Amino acid sequence: ARGAGRIRTATRTRGVSALRLPTARGPRLRRDGVLTVLGAAIVGLCLGGLAIGYQERHKTTTELAIGAVAVGLLCVISGNPRRFLLVAVAFDIPLEWGKYLSYNTTLAGVGEITGVQITITTLAVAGLYVLWAFDRRARSGAAHRLRLKPALPLIAYVAINALSLLVATSKTLGSYEIALLTQTLLLYVYVVSTVRTRSDVEFIVLALLAGMLLESLLILLTYATGWSPSFLGLKNRTDAGEFTGRAGGTVGSPNSAAAYLCLMVPLGIGVLVSSARGWLRRVALAAVPLGVIALLATESRGGWISFAISVAIIGIWAIRRGLVSARTGAVVAVGAVALVIAFWGPIT
Repeated sequence: ARGAGRIRTATRTRGVSALRLPTARGPRLRRDGVLTVLGAAIVGLCLGGLAIGYQERHKTTTELAIGAVAVGLLCVISGNPRRFLLVAVAFDIPLEWGKYLSYNTTLAGVGEITGVQITITTLAVAGLYVLWAFDRRARSGAAHRLRLKPALPLIAYVAINALSLLVATSKTLGSYEIALLTQTLLLYVYVVSTVRTRSDVEFIVLALLAGMLLESLLILLTYATGWSPSFLGLKNRTDAGEFTGRAGGTVGSPNSAAAYLCLMVPLGIGVLVSSARGWLRRVALAAVPLGVIALLATESRGGWISFAISVAIIGIWAIRRGLVSARTGAVVAVGAVALVIAFWGPIT
């Protein structure tokens, strides 16, 4: 009897709570819907105002504002703003999507930094630090702490460069470089302070390889068709006439593109010889061959030599660890020699 009474009481209690749930959620759902509509309206008004500003010839400011609004909107849509911003940084390394403030055409002709560069990386780094600050405040000590010790060499390097402005011939030109170095320092401090797990490392490597995959496709597309994209600061930075048909893509000169690929392709090879699985391995399988072909299209002797040394180091390490057989290493070495012979004309 007592058990039956408890069951009836529990049933009545659950029934009452079940009946109350819709009335408790109703106002919240309506409030969330109103906020969503208001947010969409505000974003629409901002984009409309930016479009008007663009038509009024305030192009640089308007394009930067469009980029900021787009990054913020995509962060909300992605559902994970931190990882989205890290992907944006990884993709912006080769794309260099941004605008220059105080652009100097004379400096551009001699290959110098031509102004204060505001890129997707600049917006992403600012967003990452804002998210980090809110996370530290909300979690009160449980969030990742600032780690400056690993960044001490880079901090010293930036400080020495800043002191050199005191004796620089052109302090304006030097300040452009200091601004770029400071942005790099802030990104490095953020990564070493917040990336603490294996999944975070794998995610960043995946983003870097995906960026190489996209840039390799752009390099090969511009090399094969001569197409030169230009949209809101994203453009092909290689003049086919100046470099006699060599490819550089959005990175810059063919040598700059080769330097980027020489860093990324060995990273992909390291993933392939490791035990990585899933999307990381799939992206590496697609990115490495395209990256090698794009590296050949740059026709950069220094890039090819650097790549050969990197592959040799990885190959020796993999053979000694038993990840790759000596026979496979010999086949790869013969293939590399065959490629050198095939492309000996462009090398010389």
